[in-house]
Amino acid sequence: MELLMPWMVAIFIPLGLLFGSLANVIIYRLPLMLGVIDEDDSEGAAVNLWWPPSHCPACKSDIKPWDNIPVLSWLLLKGKCRQCGIAIPVIYPVSELAMGLVWGALAWFYLPQWSPQLALAYALLFMVLYSAAVIDFKHLILPDALVFTVLWGGLLLAASGYSMVRVKDAVYGVAVAWLLLWGVMKLWETLCKRDGLGYGDVKLYAACGAWLGWQRLPELLCFSALAGLLFYACVRFFYTQEDDKHRFYIPFGPAIALVAFLLLL
Repeated sequence: MELLMPWMVAIFIPLGLLFGSLANVIIYRLPLMLGVIDEDDSEGAAVNLWWPPSHCPACKSDIKPWDNIPVLSWLLLKGKCRQCGIAIPVIYPVSELAMGLVWGALAWFYLPQWSPQLALAYALLFMVLYSAAVIDFKHLILPDALVFTVLWGGLLLAASGYSMVRVKDAVYGVAVAWLLLWGVMKLWETLCKRDGLGYGDVKLYAACGAWLGWQRLPELLCFSALAGLLFYACVRFFYTQEDDKHRFYIPFGPAIALVAFLLLL
């Protein structure tokens, strides 16, 4: 395995860059598909993750394959569309670079102890959690398509025997997290007459329980609560507009996703 390590890292990093590009597609298009934001080119329900092809949202020109290379194309284009010159959001190369670095780090530090199947599963999990976290931060929604991918991915990995969590513990992790957090959510709504945790947060906690098992749920709950409060304090500091939705609601998904992934390592 040690002889294969450089090769595995060399494979995981470019794969991570490519999946970072896919994460960008998910982050941009999934809210459009769910009707969370308006479609900008009147394609409406025809929009999905694969169609229409990548294009500039401003001038509608198709993005050529050589302008769609992760990170490199953004640098060569100096962060602007080749056709109209509009700025390309920096989140695109950041997502691609983050994915490449995390995938490479998983291969470098954990492949000697893990099987390649487990390392790949954790890398894909990071991509899905990252996409869900960014969408939650931007739109205050955790799409079921991503949350249930985490849930079923964790259960299937446990059933396959590659997970570090037994099938029984994974199932208990889902059930205990759901029942506990759903109960807390309903109790808060009854006593305080206002929303607390969202259903998306409850479902994401339960999905992460499939990867961590019921034994690590106390760590997930405690550390994600602390991370959420810290995140909220930062958001309140940087967002100053009175009508900004982030001043009144905590996008809790990023805290859950970050803590859950770190607890796996």
